[in-house]
Amino acid sequence: MLMSSTEPMQASTLSQYKGNLPRHLIALSRYSQSSAMQQLHEAYHHRALRMSFEPYISMIGEGVRLTELAERLGISKQSCNQTANQMEKAGYIQREPDPLDGRGKVVVLTGQGKTLLKDGYKVITTIIAEFDRHIGAKKLTTLTKVLLKLAGGLSLPNFEHISTTEIEPTLLGALLPRCSDHVMQRLMTLTIAKGHPGLKMSHGTVLTLIGSKNVRIREIAKQQAVTKQAVSAIVKDLEGLGYVTRKADPDYPRQNLLLLTDRGSQLIADSVDSVKEVEREYEAILGCTALGQLKSISKELYLGLELEAQFQETSTTDLQQLARQLKLQLSEDGVKALISLLEKD
Repeated sequence: MLMSSTEPMQASTLSQYKGNLPRHLIALSRYSQSSAMQQLHEAYHHRALRMSFEPYISMIGEGVRLTELAERLGISKQSCNQTANQMEKAGYIQREPDPLDGRGKVVVLTGQGKTLLKDGYKVITTIIAEFDRHIGAKKLTTLTKVLLKLAGGLSLPNFEHISTTEIEPTLLGALLPRCSDHVMQRLMTLTIAKGHPGLKMSHGTVLTLIGSKNVRIREIAKQQAVTKQAVSAIVKDLEGLGYVTRKADPDYPRQNLLLLTDRGSQLIADSVDSVKEVEREYEAILGCTALGQLKSISKELYLGLELEAQFQETSTTDLQQLARQLKLQLSEDGVKALISLLEKD
């Protein structure tokens, strides 16, 4: 059955789905990673860099065997080897004989890999400085300390020997993606167990944005910094599972709106229950006070950066005022050109 994304769903459920700790952490992580990738590509010319390289670069150090690296990353050796092959082809790592065991090999950073590590540090420094401008140094330090405690409690790799008394500002840049990855995987596991066996990690790209209001594919693609084709493929998958459907946009007939079905709304409700479970697990690690700090500071930063702002409700009055201003400023041909641009899918 087709339904509006907002009306049939209880307001409290929708509110919890739109604003919660996992959503804020995931959005902050995506923002920091996409910003870092853009700067490293454009300003530092690391054209072959992929986002999947990041944890490897930071963990290789002076050299490590792939078996150990896979174990620390919590992935299979085969998957680890595939990414290592891509990194080797890109020129960031190379394999050398293990000095402790001539029969084996270790992966080490090349000169280009060491340069990437230094450039990455510079980029993360600028991103953390941006965070600082929004929430201040004190809250930034608190956020980093709480996430470090959470990472330790979850036994996330690479943070076990870091003291909370010696916090580097850039540490947050490493903590966010690790904690975000954990929360996404945990939410996926919990929600699948509630009767959604076809869910994939990639589905979150669409589902986390469609619940607040009916949206268009191009809006999601822009927010997630991916192609419309990639989003369309995910939407097609979700349609096949019965979670979403499309209908013509009454305002722009050449575009489609994405809507949740009954099953999609049930998925949202089940996801909210999963969020509550995750937050209870985090409270057991952090305690009530620290969890409250994590929730409030991450929300403040999320709102300050205006992440996913275009997917929040927009006042009709605001749109009418904007339309009047544009009409006054544009010629008749300019208005027609603007309409043509807005109608492009």
